[in-house]
Amino acid sequence: MARLIDKVLGHDDIAKGLVQSVRTKNLASAYIFSGPTGVGKKIIALGVAQELLCEKIPACGICPSCSKIENFQHEEVKFIEPDGLQIKIQQAREILNFLSLQKLGRARIIILNDAHSLNPQSANLLLKTLEDPPADTHFFLITHLEKSILPTIRSRTQIIRFPVLDRKSVKKLTSAADWMITASQGRMDILEQFQDTKHEEVRIFVLEFLEYLNEKFVREPFVKLKERLEDKELALFASLILQQMVRDIYFLKYDLHPLIHADLADRLKVFAEASDEKIMALFQNAFEIERNLFSNTDRNLVFENFLLQNQKILP
Repeated sequence: MARLIDKVLGHDDIAKGLVQSVRTKNLASAYIFSGPTGVGKKIIALGVAQELLCEKIPACGICPSCSKIENFQHEEVKFIEPDGLQIKIQQAREILNFLSLQKLGRARIIILNDAHSLNPQSANLLLKTLEDPPADTHFFLITHLEKSILPTIRSRTQIIRFPVLDRKSVKKLTSAADWMITASQGRMDILEQFQDTKHEEVRIFVLEFLEYLNEKFVREPFVKLKERLEDKELALFASLILQQMVRDIYFLKYDLHPLIHADLADRLKVFAEASDEKIMALFQNAFEIERNLFSNTDRNLVFENFLLQNQKILP
């Protein structure tokens, strides 16, 4: 076991700055950690909690206090996630009740995961506390949708923006295939999904589905893909892979790099013979799939329409 803050790669400056603020007693009372999902925002918030509450400097990562923080069991750390789609007013009241109790340690920490899910009532209930919190109280609001947090909340916090992880950092954290690392775009949560066997199967089905547009390939890949479309997550994954493959086709046409699905380049290259106009139309129609899936249009129909729209894209 180690300090949580040491487990996150790629955000060294942010981590060092926060640890330094703890040691100099300059840590702000409220932060927004903003950035893509899966880049380590929550782990760093928990890591700062270890720095605040561990008896050792720096935090040891192995004492009962550090262990309880890592397991979301520490009595001085309140961790809140959405109840369904929202952080509700009852959860905001739980935070206020938590802060009304006698403080047992050196600090109290409130971590709101997906803070953009605060509904207006719960956000307004927390406003005064965020503006004038009790001594040694620190809020960490974690979000990938910063603009969805009320301006009145944002104005009472310091905002730290997390970029996606660079390729070098991701490779230190995983042994995943190169295409997965590139396609995940620096997000470990997406990479974890890609490593599921079902997702690798869907990737190949999408390639065959795309190849079906070329009359040189006589197959019925849609039958295989259909079996996976009942799962909305896999359907959205299929639409993402389709967009990436069309992007790779354009890159192959003009010898650009890097390719996302470089291991499939030989099979994608045939489509680089298509005109720019047809490749752009293919790309737009691939994005249309994603939009229609989010609007809950029939998934089979969405992919069938794509086939109809893009028949005979090669000369």
